[in-house]
Amino acid sequence: MDDRNHLLKEWYLEFAVGSVSNRGIINKAEYLPKIIQANKGREFYRSMFLYDESVNDYVKENNSISNFKGTKYINTIILDIDLKGQAQGNETIEHVLELVDVLNGKGIGNELINVWFSGTGFHIHIPNVYQFQPSSDLDKIVRASIKRDFGEYVDI
Repeated sequence: MDDRNHLLKEWYLEFAVGSVSNRGIINKAEYLPKIIQANKGREFYRSMFLYDESVNDYVKENNSISNFKGTKYINTIILDIDLKGQAQGNETIEHVLELVDVLNGKGIGNELINVWFSGTGFHIHIPNVYQFQPSSDLDKIVRASIKRDFGEYVDI
Protein backbone atom coordinates (compact mmCIF):
# COMPACT_ATOMS: atom_id res chain seq x y z
CA MET A 1 0.00 0.00 0.00
CA ASP A 2 1.31 3.45 -0.91
CA ASP A 3 2.50 5.29 2.21
CA ARG A 4 -0.10 8.04 1.69
CA ASN A 5 -3.10 5.84 0.87
CA HIS A 6 -3.45 4.57 4.43
CA LEU A 7 -3.84 8.18 5.57
CA LEU A 8 -6.86 8.61 3.30
CA LYS A 9 -8.51 5.34 4.29
CA GLU A 10 -11.47 5.35 6.65
CA TRP A 11 -10.17 3.67 9.83
CA TYR A 12 -12.12 2.49 12.85
CA LEU A 13 -11.08 2.07 16.47
CA GLU A 14 -12.34 0.36 19.55
CA PHE A 15 -12.84 2.34 22.72
CA ALA A 16 -14.24 1.98 26.21
CA VAL A 17 -15.78 4.60 28.47
CA GLY A 18 -16.04 4.31 32.25
CA SER A 19 -14.07 1.09 32.52
CA VAL A 20 -11.79 -0.99 30.33
CA SER A 21 -14.39 -3.75 30.67
CA ASN A 22 -16.76 -1.65 28.53
CA ARG A 23 -14.73 -2.46 25.41
CA GLY A 24 -16.36 -3.36 22.15
CA ILE A 25 -17.57 0.05 21.01
CA ILE A 26 -16.37 0.64 17.45
CA ASN A 27 -16.46 4.00 15.72
CA LYS A 28 -14.69 5.91 12.97
CA ALA A 29 -11.28 7.14 14.13
CA GLU A 30 -12.06 10.60 12.81
CA TYR A 31 -14.75 10.94 15.53
CA LEU A 32 -12.29 10.29 18.38
CA PRO A 33 -11.89 13.97 19.42
CA LYS A 34 -15.69 14.42 19.60
CA ILE A 35 -16.11 11.15 21.55
CA ILE A 36 -13.42 12.21 24.03
CA GLN A 37 -15.01 15.65 24.42
CA ALA A 38 -18.43 14.08 25.06
CA ASN A 39 -16.91 11.90 27.80
CA LYS A 40 -14.72 14.49 29.48
CA GLY A 41 -13.99 13.61 33.10
CA ARG A 42 -14.69 9.90 32.60
CA GLU A 43 -12.23 7.04 32.23
CA PHE A 44 -11.52 6.57 28.54
CA TYR A 45 -9.53 3.91 26.70
CA ARG A 46 -8.84 3.54 22.98
CA SER A 47 -7.37 0.66 21.05
CA MET A 48 -3.79 1.02 19.93
CA PHE A 49 -4.76 -0.31 16.51
CA LEU A 50 -7.00 1.15 13.87
CA TYR A 51 -9.09 -1.32 11.87
CA ASP A 52 -10.52 -1.47 8.37
CA GLU A 53 -14.30 -1.35 7.85
CA SER A 54 -14.66 -5.15 8.08
CA VAL A 55 -14.20 -4.85 11.86
CA ASN A 56 -17.83 -3.74 12.21
CA ASP A 57 -19.25 -7.02 10.87
CA TYR A 58 -16.64 -9.03 12.79
CA VAL A 59 -17.58 -7.47 16.15
CA LYS A 60 -21.31 -7.89 15.43
CA GLU A 61 -20.77 -11.60 14.73
CA ASN A 62 -18.28 -12.30 17.55
CA ASN A 63 -19.21 -9.74 20.23
CA SER A 64 -15.48 -9.00 20.50
CA ILE A 65 -12.61 -7.62 18.48
CA SER A 66 -10.39 -10.43 19.76
CA ASN A 67 -8.82 -12.52 16.96
CA PHE A 68 -9.83 -10.03 14.24
CA LYS A 69 -7.80 -11.01 11.15
CA GLY A 70 -8.55 -7.99 8.94
CA THR A 71 -6.25 -5.11 8.12
CA LYS A 72 -4.92 -3.07 11.04
CA TYR A 73 -3.01 0.20 11.14
CA ILE A 74 -1.35 2.17 13.90
CA ASN A 75 -0.90 5.91 14.27
CA THR A 76 -0.10 5.98 17.99
CA ILE A 77 2.12 3.46 19.75
CA ILE A 78 1.07 2.93 23.36
CA LEU A 79 3.70 1.70 25.80
CA ASP A 80 2.11 0.30 28.97
CA ILE A 81 3.86 0.40 32.32
CA ASP A 82 1.91 -1.35 35.08
CA LEU A 83 4.12 -2.28 37.98
CA LYS A 84 1.60 -4.11 40.14
CA GLY A 85 2.43 -4.92 43.70
CA GLN A 86 4.87 -2.06 44.17
CA ALA A 87 4.62 -0.29 47.48
CA GLN A 88 6.17 2.92 46.18
CA GLY A 89 4.59 5.00 43.41
CA ASN A 90 7.92 6.79 43.07
CA GLU A 91 9.52 3.60 41.72
CA THR A 92 6.94 3.49 38.92
CA ILE A 93 7.58 7.14 38.11
CA GLU A 94 11.34 6.51 38.01
CA HIS A 95 10.71 3.60 35.63
CA VAL A 96 8.68 5.90 33.36
CA LEU A 97 11.44 8.53 33.41
CA GLU A 98 14.03 5.89 32.49
CA LEU A 99 11.90 4.85 29.52
CA VAL A 100 11.55 8.49 28.41
CA ASP A 101 15.36 8.72 28.49
CA VAL A 102 15.57 5.56 26.35
CA LEU A 103 13.07 7.06 23.88
CA ASN A 104 15.12 10.27 23.77
CA GLY A 105 18.24 8.18 23.10
CA LYS A 106 16.47 6.68 20.08
CA GLY A 107 15.84 10.17 18.70
CA ILE A 108 12.25 10.50 19.92
CA GLY A 109 12.03 14.00 21.38
CA ASN A 110 9.96 14.96 24.40
CA GLU A 111 7.60 16.89 22.11
CA LEU A 112 6.51 13.53 20.63
CA ILE A 113 6.02 11.77 23.99
CA ASN A 114 2.76 11.93 25.96
CA VAL A 115 2.59 10.28 29.38
CA TRP A 116 -0.82 9.42 30.85
CA PHE A 117 -1.72 7.94 34.23
CA SER A 118 -3.65 4.72 33.58
CA GLY A 119 -4.95 3.97 37.06
CA THR A 120 -2.43 1.20 37.76
CA GLY A 121 0.58 2.74 36.08
CA PHE A 122 1.20 4.82 32.99
CA HIS A 123 0.66 4.77 29.25
CA ILE A 124 3.26 6.48 27.11
CA HIS A 125 1.98 7.51 23.68
CA ILE A 126 4.39 8.10 20.82
CA PRO A 127 3.63 8.51 17.11
CA ASN A 128 4.23 5.70 14.62
CA VAL A 129 8.00 6.33 14.60
CA TYR A 130 8.58 2.87 13.12
CA GLN A 131 6.47 3.80 10.09
CA PHE A 132 4.49 0.56 10.40
CA GLN A 133 2.28 -0.07 7.38
CA PRO A 134 -1.23 -1.55 7.37
CA SER A 135 -1.26 -5.33 7.64
CA SER A 136 -3.35 -8.18 9.01
CA ASP A 137 -0.29 -9.18 11.10
CA LEU A 138 0.47 -5.70 12.37
CA ASP A 139 -0.41 -6.51 15.99
CA LYS A 140 2.23 -9.24 16.06
CA ILE A 141 4.82 -7.01 14.36
CA VAL A 142 4.23 -4.11 16.74
CA ARG A 143 4.31 -6.28 19.87
CA ALA A 144 7.56 -7.94 18.75
CA SER A 145 9.13 -4.53 18.05
CA ILE A 146 8.05 -3.13 21.42
CA LYS A 147 9.30 -6.24 23.21
CA ARG A 148 12.65 -6.05 21.39
CA ASP A 149 13.21 -2.33 21.99
CA PHE A 150 11.46 -1.67 25.31
CA GLY A 151 10.73 -5.09 26.84
CA GLU A 152 12.54 -4.41 30.09
CA TYR A 153 10.39 -1.32 30.68
CA VAL A 154 6.90 -2.17 29.48
CA ASP A 155 4.18 -4.75 29.96
CA ILE A 156 3.53 -6.64 26.76
